[in-house]
Amino acid sequence: MQPRPLPPELASGPFTRARARELGVPDARLTRTDMHHPLHGVWTARPASAAAGPVAPPHQSRLTPIDPDLRRRLDTAGTALPAGAAFSHATAALIHGLPVPAHLEHRLDLDICAPTSSGQPRREGWAGHRGAERRQVVTVHGLPVTDIADTWVDLGALATRRWRLLDLDDLVVAGDEVLNRLMGRHTRRSNAPGQAWHHNPRLVAAAGADLEHVLGGRVRPRGKALLIQARTLMRPGVRSPQETRARLLFVRAGLPEPQVNANLYAVGGGWLGEGDLVWPGRRVVAEYQGDHHAQRSRRSADAQRLAVLRDEGWTVHEIWAEDLLPGARRSHLLIRVADALGLDPGTVHLW
Repeated sequence: MQPRPLPPELASGPFTRARARELGVPDARLTRTDMHHPLHGVWTARPASAAAGPVAPPHQSRLTPIDPDLRRRLDTAGTALPAGAAFSHATAALIHGLPVPAHLEHRLDLDICAPTSSGQPRREGWAGHRGAERRQVVTVHGLPVTDIADTWVDLGALATRRWRLLDLDDLVVAGDEVLNRLMGRHTRRSNAPGQAWHHNPRLVAAAGADLEHVLGGRVRPRGKALLIQARTLMRPGVRSPQETRARLLFVRAGLPEPQVNANLYAVGGGWLGEGDLVWPGRRVVAEYQGDHHAQRSRRSADAQRLAVLRDEGWTVHEIWAEDLLPGARRSHLLIRVADALGLDPGTVHLW
């Protein structure tokens, strides 16, 4: 005999036993073979591997899409969240679309932060945290999640001895993107004419103040010393994680710090475009070439652009992912850039 169809309110996603009872569904119906029980107290009408999460509303279309499997897990967990709880830490970073290492994307436990008065949430598949009342909670992709500044501060806990899931550079990479997002909020509130937003000192200061307010408002957050160190290394305007890692590479090698996505000008003053990492005083630029730059059409356009820059007296260094890894390629890159900057290559720190 075919099971009795579920009410429409229960057929499209996870639900609790209490909700099923409200709609007149007996407990015995939840034991039928067409039901899935992914979490204590939570059921869904389809196997988790086939369930589809709700589609983000149109006004959220600019957000980074969530991995479908993660989305299903989030929807299921969201049904059982304690009152006032939200997704936090690494899970919040993934929901916000922050650049984090791949191993966090495949982490099985979901980070759940509940109010301290509720105690630490404990369920299978959850990494429970307390202190939601000390964090700003927002809605992203229809999910309750700690705000982006709080999320970055929480990532510091994942770089401590207890977790060791992140390191200093990972915090800087995520932090650069957090700064961009915070500046974006202030950009919408202001009229900042005539200057690139990430070069506007008022916007940079406002975003930094937002982040420091959250960090300073925490009482001994885990990883605070590393967060403070990461904050000194963060820069606005970075457009990719590898740009951040390349900048850190140059600075640690003892080279002057480059400007990020700075304007490039012709000898006569005409604007030529932007460079990823720029030393304007020496007319040196380093351009990180991601995977999309390997396409033939993009390589053709890049070759033309770089030829124009070189014709105008710029020394251009292309950087590929392999150049950032320890080894001969990285050493040769550092030496070439140091030489272009007029530095003694023997003073470059190679490691």
